[in-house]
Amino acid sequence: MPKESNVETIDIAVSGMVCEGCARSVRGALGALDGVSEVEVDVARGAVAVAVEDGKVSRTLLERAIEEAGFEVVR
Repeated sequence: MPKESNVETIDIAVSGMVCEGCARSVRGALGALDGVSEVEVDVARGAVAVAVEDGKVSRTLLERAIEEAGFEVVR
């Protein structure tokens, strides 16, 4: 993940990802959001790391995109 001063990384635990197809779905849903600069998905750990421009994308919006893609956010 980039460590630029205007970029924040948000880590989210996700349940229901079991394959690379799942990872592509989550990556696509998050990557389509304005302000997301990078998405790393770790299916084995059930985790997503999202690099966002400061203040452009909220954690709530990221979680909603994951849920709309058919996966459960672990809170």
